[in-house]
Amino acid sequence: GYAIKLLADGVYFFTTGVYNNLFIVTPEGVLITDPLGGSGNLLKKAIAEVTDLPVKIMVYTHSHIDHIGDAHLFGSGVQIIAHKETRRLLKRYKDPNRPLPHIAFDQNYKLNFGGFKIELIFVAAGHDMGNIMVYIPDRKVLMLVDVATPKAVPFKNFSTVDIFGQIIGIQRALKLDWKVYVAGHLYRPGKRAEMKEVLNYYYASKRANLQALKHVSFSEIKNDFCKRGSAQL
Repeated sequence: GYAIKLLADGVYFFTTGVYNNLFIVTPEGVLITDPLGGSGNLLKKAIAEVTDLPVKIMVYTHSHIDHIGDAHLFGSGVQIIAHKETRRLLKRYKDPNRPLPHIAFDQNYKLNFGGFKIELIFVAAGHDMGNIMVYIPDRKVLMLVDVATPKAVPFKNFSTVDIFGQIIGIQRALKLDWKVYVAGHLYRPGKRAEMKEVLNYYYASKRANLQALKHVSFSEIKNDFCKRGSAQL
């Protein structure tokens, strides 16, 4: 199933309990973000609960199939916007379920749609090469996917394109004026304090790593490993 929640006037949070996105309902139609793989029809159903207006614009926050795998369900008449790196990756993947964006930008893209001012902002080459934030300043809502999930540590072993890029992305997000954010995972929106908590976790992990490196000799570990391996042979 799914649930929807009104975050601000015209801005709705959508969740399956594991994956999240948001959609914006305007007099000119609907803007959706990240048509989640396997949940596209649920998203359609959720939108139909709110409005009969068609989806006009679709925003990819990044290229990963779990987040945009059902893009094909929204038709060829929908305008798709994404970062240029997302377009480059999708062009390489040649996945018909993830159509190429019609508009691909570099750093920032400002969109005026149905009375809404929406800013698409490049985060950094962090979780993916083309991560972007969706910022709705008038509604004080932000979407930042797969970088700072509230009350959750980063992916196992910090699995990412660039840990430094993820930190830069969170720092940039916290400089913006917003009250609630959509992280892309779990079952609810997040708060500023929770994004700061994730950032502090990165900082604490870095400090712990630096301390560990002062007391660990990798050459000794390597030699010990080789000795034990020789003894077993």
